[in-house]
Amino acid sequence: MSLLRLRQRATTGATEISRARARAVGLRYGAVALVLGLSLAAAAFTGRRILASLLVERTGGWARVMCDTARTALEDDLAHVEALARTIADAPMVRVGASSRNAGPWTEVLARFAEDAGFTGYGVADDSGNLVVQHALGEPVTPLGPRERPLAEARARKTARAGLPYRGRDGRAHQLVVAPLDDGLFLVLGVDIERLTATLRSLRPLFTGEVYAFDGEGWFVSGTRFAPELRQAGLLGPHDEDAVMAASVRDPGVDLRTGARPAATHRELPLTLAAERARAGETGHSFTPYRDYRGVPVIGAWTWMPDRGLGIAAEFDGHEALYPLVAITWSFGGLSALVLATTLGTVLVAARAARQQQRAARAEREAERLGSYVLEERIGVGGMGEVFRASHALLRRPTAVKTLRPELLTPESLERFEREVRLTATLSHPNTVAIYDYGRTDGGVFYYAMEYLDGLDLERLVSTAGPLPEERVIHLLRQVCGSLAEAHGTGLVHRDIKPANLFVCRRGGIPDVVKVLDFGLVKAAAESSQLTRASLIVGTPENMAPELFESAGKASPASDVYALGCTAYVLLTGQRVFAGTTVAELCKSHLGDRPRPPSERLGRPLDAVLEALVLACLAKNPKERPGSAEEVIEWLDSSPLAHAWTRERAEAAWSAAPRPAAPRAAADAAALSNAPTAVA
Repeated sequence: MSLLRLRQRATTGATEISRARARAVGLRYGAVALVLGLSLAAAAFTGRRILASLLVERTGGWARVMCDTARTALEDDLAHVEALARTIADAPMVRVGASSRNAGPWTEVLARFAEDAGFTGYGVADDSGNLVVQHALGEPVTPLGPRERPLAEARARKTARAGLPYRGRDGRAHQLVVAPLDDGLFLVLGVDIERLTATLRSLRPLFTGEVYAFDGEGWFVSGTRFAPELRQAGLLGPHDEDAVMAASVRDPGVDLRTGARPAATHRELPLTLAAERARAGETGHSFTPYRDYRGVPVIGAWTWMPDRGLGIAAEFDGHEALYPLVAITWSFGGLSALVLATTLGTVLVAARAARQQQRAARAEREAERLGSYVLEERIGVGGMGEVFRASHALLRRPTAVKTLRPELLTPESLERFEREVRLTATLSHPNTVAIYDYGRTDGGVFYYAMEYLDGLDLERLVSTAGPLPEERVIHLLRQVCGSLAEAHGTGLVHRDIKPANLFVCRRGGIPDVVKVLDFGLVKAAAESSQLTRASLIVGTPENMAPELFESAGKASPASDVYALGCTAYVLLTGQRVFAGTTVAELCKSHLGDRPRPPSERLGRPLDAVLEALVLACLAKNPKERPGSAEEVIEWLDSSPLAHAWTRERAEAAWSAAPRPAAPRAAADAAALSNAPTAVA
């Protein structure tokens, strides 16, 4: 073989070897790339499933939170209207007038009460449910009808009770609250259904979310945002203003948005999963989509209020929960290279998840803040708002923050709220609760911040420790008088001095420091009576001066002195001055009965100076009482026991006395309904 041919063969072999090596390297790298791509693709697929699960669980968690929040809000709202009904029913003129079973001048008072309290109608029913006096209540289809349950419950519980909504002969939805009167009669007040609907509508989260209520048969008892869809589908009559008691929470079996219609009649359709399980008494949720009353797949939570016969559901359209996942899937499909797409997709998912976590964390932090205050724990709730233990974001100072519920905000309630803050903030006595701040958030929540006090009110103290020693009573009363002296000196009258509004705590290491709370009923002496023009009584009947039962406009420093005497009586004896069970009985006692001396109640002698002071404060004639809080202080200082309560004895009492299960803040002791006993 020639040398040239050998060289040619060698060159050809080397080239083939090089090509083979190149192919091997390419295959190796291709295999690595394929394995990497498949691994990343598998990871992406797995991550997609995990992300889908997390997104669904997050939405379901929102539903649970909304459901629990709605239950609390609804219970608070129903309790509030029941308290208003109970207060109106206790008005002496209403009780006396109703016993006649005829309309008369008293109905004008009842009408004014009902209108000012936000009720839509009023009436008086006998024990059989027949209305003997009525105005704008809406006649039910049957004589008893929907009144049967609230009447029975009001009769059994001897207190006001709100009933389930019903549809009257006028075609409109009504709700009643019933409160017992005398002689087998019951006060019946109408409640605007929109009130209940507004409470739940204010909780609607995200874009497709909805919170609604229903009864044991599945009928809506609150409005729904999808009423137009139900009307278009023929499940709601053209003349029905809303779905309340006109449509039910039933599964149509088809998506009504597509134009499809159920094969069975509406009453033959089964209840939705949420309604069926709630009616069975279950509190639960489903992260697996189920059809709602529109036939739309939803993720939801539900609960049942057995005491009210109401169910609550919070639901979101299923597609909204998976919307972020759809966007991620489209971004993966737009990438050209498997490895790059997978890698980039992983980076994008991680970045998006991080941003979502950051936004969620930021939203969570913002949700826990109110203005400059970080909310830590809810410590009180009432018909008009809530109280939270909080701290200033920068100063870290313990604070109690009181809020006003936005859905209940009216010009009148806002005026009372701002008035309470404004008047209390003018007072600077160390025995008056201090106001730190006041404001309104971007979300429309009004709030004010006051000092946080760890202790208990005097009502709890007496209930746990029993009657207090005379020298301790003198020590506590002197502090209360100091606060009242400042208020009276600036032309303000408290109008609701009672043990529950006197908070005893430890301040600056000193025990038995008293703080006067709840200036929400405070009245400027020269101020117009516009805020209380509808009231017969303002304050707490057990502690009200006789002149206040005649007219709330007669409030003066002398009426605070009378209430102070009632408070001292409770501290010394553990009993109220008069033990009436109704407003009428208390009114009669305060106007005409002579109080028993505290020593006679206890069966042992008391300090003569202190007992004489208490009885002087309880004089029927305001001119016969001590002329001022300063005069009460002088009277207390004249007692031989004036300085007998030392710091050492106070420390021993605080160490030995039983404490409540949880400490109570100053704002928790303050009334949250703006007028705890008044019709105002």
